[in-house]
Amino acid sequence: MELELKKEVFGVWILFSLKGRLDAKTAPDLDKEMLPEIEKRLDIVLDVSELEYISSMGIRSLVQAAKKTAEVNHRVAICGMRPEVKEVVEVSGVNAFLDVYDKVSDLPFAADIHRSRS
Repeated sequence: MELELKKEVFGVWILFSLKGRLDAKTAPDLDKEMLPEIEKRLDIVLDVSELEYISSMGIRSLVQAAKKTAEVNHRVAICGMRPEVKEVVEVSGVNAFLDVYDKVSDLPFAADIHRSRS
């Protein structure tokens, strides 16, 4: 399965919803989508509730995004990690560089998401 990616902007946040696999084949696609948003100085949220797999290349994408956003005083958040994704993220230590939320409804702009999807 490839990576399906959707993005929505909410104020200074951009929400990327990921579905499928984030691996050596698909991580460059995510990088290509995130870089312009980082350059716009948006905070990034990754909803990974439908992500089935993340490899070391996917972790690399998260680390790079966290570093680049930190350079412009912004951040990367991740939410909805399935147990298998959470384990890889935690073992890699990348969660120390991210804001971690259990679900999308815990995000600071969750009310805006609900309104836009209604």
